[in-house]
Amino acid sequence: MPKLISRLVVLILILLVIGAYFVKTYNNYNLKNKDDLISFAKVYSGWVYSVFTNVKDITGEVTKKEWLPKNNQTNSS
Repeated sequence: MPKLISRLVVLILILLVIGAYFVKTYNNYNLKNKDDLISFAKVYSGWVYSVFTNVKDITGEVTKKEWLPKNNQTNSS
């Protein structure tokens, strides 16, 4: 189980780094510039918040679904 958790943490970190790269590249931020760095931090934190909010919403919907098959077996005694 600890291997699974550590792999999940590594996967999440990789996705966050890739997301940071896309936010930086898409908005053409120069992270050596203080104003760009502040703008990047605002946009990136907003993106991270929306990702986790969407994951929470999706998880909530998934838990509402009926995942087990219906029991169609009848007892004929």
